[in-house]
Amino acid sequence: MVRNPTARATTHPSRAPAAELLAAGAPEDAATARRLPSLAPMVIAQACGMQPYGEPTRWNRRYIEGLVDSFIRSLVESGDLDVLIPGGSVDRARFWLATGQRLWDPKAQQRIARAAPSQEARLTSGAMAAAWLKLRAVERVEIAGAKLRVTEASAPDAWAQTVEWKRSGVSAEALRYLSNNDMPAGEPTINRAFLPDQSPPTNEDPGLCHGLASALLREADEQGIYVPGGAFVLALPDDYPLRAWGVSALRVWAQHDGLWLAVVTDDGQTGASFGWRPGQPLARWVVAEPAAPLLETTMAALWRDLRMAGEETVPERGRRKAQRQPGTPRPERRAARRTLPGKRAARLRMRGRRQWGTDEEREVIQRRAHGVRGHLRRLRAGWQAGGQARSMAGEFGIALPDGFTFVRPHVRGSEGDAETPTETVVQSRGLATVMALLG
Repeated sequence: MVRNPTARATTHPSRAPAAELLAAGAPEDAATARRLPSLAPMVIAQACGMQPYGEPTRWNRRYIEGLVDSFIRSLVESGDLDVLIPGGSVDRARFWLATGQRLWDPKAQQRIARAAPSQEARLTSGAMAAAWLKLRAVERVEIAGAKLRVTEASAPDAWAQTVEWKRSGVSAEALRYLSNNDMPAGEPTINRAFLPDQSPPTNEDPGLCHGLASALLREADEQGIYVPGGAFVLALPDDYPLRAWGVSALRVWAQHDGLWLAVVTDDGQTGASFGWRPGQPLARWVVAEPAAPLLETTMAALWRDLRMAGEETVPERGRRKAQRQPGTPRPERRAARRTLPGKRAARLRMRGRRQWGTDEEREVIQRRAHGVRGHLRRLRAGWQAGGQARSMAGEFGIALPDGFTFVRPHVRGSEGDAETPTETVVQSRGLATVMALLG
């Protein structure tokens, strides 16, 4: 929260118009605001009105900068805005303008990137940083050597997106691929601020998601034989849970230690992007808290499939597998592959437009998902599922999440006969797990 030690609840001080506040704080900003109309003056005025006004102050620039230092320190140390702001309108405008400028300082951003911001802190900081960009008519922001264009639509989220990129140390090459040299515009749902009376489009159990992610990553660590690499666009199945968030595809930059992803909306626009490392939680700069469990499980599932099945699990779009002729035997189930001691893992280099799972796998996954859902049972704290439960889950092509056991469902095929799960081998087990247990 912001604090004002000289506020007077019993008085009604006059509130200067936004243009006057800007002129008093920085004449060049007011001149720019008049020449380039935007919402920036109103944003500054709203910030000035967050707390009741108090006695007019006459603080010098050094003192104002000290308050800005406290603002940055509070954001870094607590992720919140427990700061003191001036009581008078002129100094208050100067304070917020100085804060907006400091938020773009590279050293300050490096410090802030380590924070875990509250929603209020993220929104307030982003608004001040965006207002400063517009007042100074900044058209491009340089990050990792790449200069990205900032538009009216992308300005509100530009600062938070910049902090996220710096937090994970994105390379210029990855940044150009993820962004198309533009700051993401629009309002992708994964970074939308949800009000208390709003409900997210999906409501996954965080405990289940954490258990799934842990199990999938353990498989990748123990049995993975590939080192992912490359850049590709991954189309999601029509009934994948992320589709409810307005995400139809993922723009993926894969590297040996993790993934960078940008969401692609239903209308084909590239939205926010974020970095992910196995076993590490997503930061909250561009990912809303309700979306984090599903996104983290999705990343773990994709990482598991790339590490264990390689390019087979993300075939090029439009390329169908050869159909099995009637009467020919189904392929035998392949044993789990492991990297031999001292043997280097195979490297992948993927490009182009791809889909998650083959067409045949998707059909099988969708059919089984309806029978598998609801057949998990939460275990008591400290308990672990037995080998038989894990084996049964494996027969249906899913990973058993930590903290749960599996109750065998009755799954029917398309002709009404009970299907034998082992008849069709699903290499995209991460995809099958998410769609069966979170769909």
